[in-house]
Amino acid sequence: MDAIDFQNYWNSYYPLCPPVAHLIREAYQERWFRICTLPEAKRYPETEEEYQEIFRRHNSLLCNLFPDNRVTFLVTVGYSETAQPVMPEHIDPSIFPSTLSMSLAMHQIEVDDAGDSRYWHLWVCVLEWRSGRLDDLFRLIADDRVANVLIVDPEQHQLYHPYDGGADVIIASQTAREHLRLKYSQWLATHPAGL
Repeated sequence: MDAIDFQNYWNSYYPLCPPVAHLIREAYQERWFRICTLPEAKRYPETEEEYQEIFRRHNSLLCNLFPDNRVTFLVTVGYSETAQPVMPEHIDPSIFPSTLSMSLAMHQIEVDDAGDSRYWHLWVCVLEWRSGRLDDLFRLIADDRVANVLIVDPEQHQLYHPYDGGADVIIASQTAREHLRLKYSQWLATHPAGL
């Protein structure tokens, strides 16, 4: 599998929007839920114990979504003001060797940003999931140094978007979503809209 396989997969299984986390949440809301990665919806960790809790929650939920050694797509984003692709910052290519999959003119996708020329360059790394493998990446995300990451399971059609403070999850079906929401009910966001 490679970046072209990812493009083909995305166009087949998520045709309602590009691979942009907040757009996915809106387009596939019936299969979406959100968890918080720290108690009481605390956004940023301050101690090593809090980082460990973030890792525990991410890995626990991901282990329910992706069995060990499941091949997944890891999508990271580089940002620029031109269409010239740039690599994601803070992502080590020796750890996550990635290929450019697509560039998105966000000012054409998001109406409220029509006056702001911004480009997202989506890079795809194919990797086998296992618990703990992404902890260094989760630390960067928790510190808001890396954003808009997607972990996509092309076999079960599920995806995971970790962000600073939590994670958005898109499950293959509404039934499976309700099962996981119940299992992780203590971690759910308390906002009435699930945010």
